[in-house]
Formats: sequence, structure tokens, C-alpha cells
Amino acid sequence: MNAGVNINSFQFKVKNSRKDTTVPFFSDFSENIKNCLLGKNNVIEAIKKFYTENQAPKLINRYKKYFFTKKDSYKLTDDGNIITIAFTICCGDYGIKSDIISVDTQEIVYNKSINNADVKDFRIMFVFHKNKNIIHDDKQVYKGIVLMEVIGKYGIKTITYSIFREFFSHYFHVIPIFNSMASKDELEQLIKNGAFKQVHLIKNKTNSAFSSMFDVNGGREETTINLIKFKNTETFVDKILSLISQEQELYEIGNTYYNDLSFTVKTNGRTKKISVRNIEDLYLVEDLPDDVLERDGTLVPEKMDFAMLQRANSYLSNLVDGK
Repeated sequence: MNAGVNINSFQFKVKNSRKDTTVPFFSDFSENIKNCLLGKNNVIEAIKKFYTENQAPKLINRYKKYFFTKKDSYKLTDDGNIITIAFTICCGDYGIKSDIISVDTQEIVYNKSINNADVKDFRIMFVFHKNKNIIHDDKQVYKGIVLMEVIGKYGIKTITYSIFREFFSHYFHVIPIFNSMASKDELEQLIKNGAFKQVHLIKNKTNSAFSSMFDVNGGREETTINLIKFKNTETFVDKILSLISQEQELYEIGNTYYNDLSFTVKTNGRTKKISVRNIEDLYLVEDLPDDVLERDGTLVPEKMDFAMLQRANSYLSNLVDGK
């Protein structure tokens, strides 16, 4: 079975703050809440506490997931410039009765009940720069990279982010933010593979006929264009990246202004409509070498960590604070 990795940036914001107050990684997290339940004073200790607190298996009923962190799987690396934290998450589905059939004999070998969970090991890694002092000015670190293993169609982003968010919100009064990242090469490959299906050009405007009929002001015009074949994939990617970087209310396309542009994208068996304003919602998976898993699908942590760190370094060098 093929293994891949989903790559996201991550940062923390103060819970319920009127402004988007971003929390420095190497600050005292307990300052954000009175009588902090955990007296941990930076992101390293806080993430380790998440790992230790979740070693007891739990049922996440709203997702029908069985979740826990694997004992003795935690690994912290500090090379003087970059901090790497990795551990293994065990996760599986339950709640549906099914038969387990041998593909060799076609016989039923096990009857899976609604209380049985098909649990798999998934590696997760957090990578970020250390706090640096440059010419007497303290350079804070506000953003890092989080990488999560994907096995075939199975991943852990949704459930892990949900539990991670609840944990940090409750204990430290901060909200973690995970945003998907994609390199130019990755976007170009998706387009070449036909993942981008449609582009939607959206105008928010009053429809006079609708307003007259229902006596309301409202309406929206959406033009949908099917994306069949690109004359120049690289040019299309450059234009997407240019639109993403624009911080404005209107987008000019062919002398016409639009309030929003979105794309219908199909990746990893999922079809989503993604606005250029929220391209971080795009779920991308990069392939990993075959040797990160044994032939039977068993995780090889050392090889997985090495492969993940290689991917992380290419993104970390281009990571910038802010949106």
C-alpha cells in the first residue's frame, strides 16, 4: 500500500480574542488562561503534553473513531536551528458491522462487530525554527510545519486537528490553526493530472427580476467554466498563485471584476469547491518512498521521519509569518 504525507502550516491564536493575536511558540502558554491546568511554558512542552495525555484510548463518537498516541513513539530532535517533534498516532474506524474476507480464499475469516476498530499507525511530525537572537533583536517564531502520514485513502488530519484543537483550547486557551500547503510543483502536477475540474467566476450583484418578484435585494451570478485542457500548465499555476497572494475585494479577469473565484478540485477521491481566498482548504498528499512501510504495511518510524523531514525542509525555507 502506498504511503503519502499531508503537509500543513500550523500556528496558535489566543482563544476568543477580538484581534487575531498569534502566540509565539517560545512564550508561556499558561499566560493565556487563569489557573492554567498545565504549567507548560512553550510549544515543545505543550505538544509533548498532548502526546502523553492521549495515550489512553478514547472513542470519538461524532467521527466514529478510536484514537490514541502510541507509547514510546515520541521523538524530539534539536539540531541547533530546527526543532523536530514526531510520534505515532493510532486511529481506526468503528460503528459499522462488516465481514473480513480473505482475498486469497474468498472466505470470511472474521465478523467485525460495531465495537471493533480497524486501527492503523500514522506518523505525525511538527517542524519549526528555534528562537533566534539576531543583532540584539529577539526574533519570535510564530509558525511551523505539521506533516501527517496518509496510507492509501486513510488519513488522520480531521480527527487529529479536532482533538488537538480541543486540547489546546481547554488547557491553554489558544486555538491551533492548520492550513494546507502546496508547492508550485505540486499544484502543477495536480493540474496536469486533471484534478482541477472547473473554475467558477462569481459576482455578487442585485438581480432586478428577482428583487421585483420577491421585494428583496439579493442575487448572485456565477459563471462556470469546465477545465479540459491547458495550453500552458505553468502559466495557469502562476495565475492561481498570483490570485492567492492578492489581498483585495475584487479580482479583475479580462476587464471584468469578480467578487470571488473558486475551483472544483478532485484529489484523493474527494471533490471540493475551493475559493482562492481559502486555498488552504485544499487537501493535498505528496507521495513518500516505498520503504517507509514494510511489505505488510507496517510503519517504519525511522524511515518515515527521514522522508517527512526532507519534505518539511523544502517548505520551511519558504514559510512566512501571517496568512
